Amino acid sequence: MKTKWTMIIYLAGNDLDPAALNEMEELARVGSSEDVTVLVQLDRDKDLMTRKIVSACISSYQGSGQSVTQSAMNLERIGDVVKALDAFSKELITSLDGDEKADLLNAIGSSWGRSPRFFWDSYVDLYRFTKLLRDRFSGERVRKAADDLLMTLKPGSKTAVVYQRHLGSDVRNTYGLSIYFPISDINPKYRDLDFFKDCAWGEFPERYLASRRARGEHSV
Repeated sequence: MKTKWTMIIYLAGNDLDPAALNEMEELARVGSSEDVTVLVQLDRDKDLMTRKIVSACISSYQGSGQSVTQSAMNLERIGDVVKALDAFSKELITSLDGDEKADLLNAIGSSWGRSPRFFWDSYVDLYRFTKLLRDRFSGERVRKAADDLLMTLKPGSKTAVVYQRHLGSDVRNTYGLSIYFPISDINPKYRDLDFFKDCAWGEFPERYLASRRARGEHSV
């Protein structure tokens, strides 16, 4: 319907997001008329919406007895994680051939065992694993690479993991991003992934498992 006047209202939510929604509700109650069309554009706080969605998902499992994790990701920042993970993985692979090999093998096994795991222990929470390994191994180059990786994994509005929450004692040390790290056989299809070709992490689990088998060990 064509009207004599069109009123365009722009609302910036940001930290006033709840107040902006109230204003929109009031405008909707008044509505347009035969003489005036009211248009409203609301620029919402994306971080607030992200937190609400993730929190609502977790809340829906309250009282179910299930352990649940949920995170919101900024895919534009995944490249930062892959770059830091690639450097971290290369330092681990190098150290597996170095004088501190035995200490590193023990630190990796211990860190894996104390990290939250998913899908029949095939995936491990990346932040938790990296943090534990960083604290358990003395190699400075590995520790520096671990610090750089942890910076990209820490939840926040400017990192890959925008927001994360969890429910259940067995997932209390999760940080929103897990990675493939089985402690026995590795699926041969893993080699077909672009990630395997783009990041040295694809090689790291194979090198780690080969090193343990060479010592006659078949589990952590």
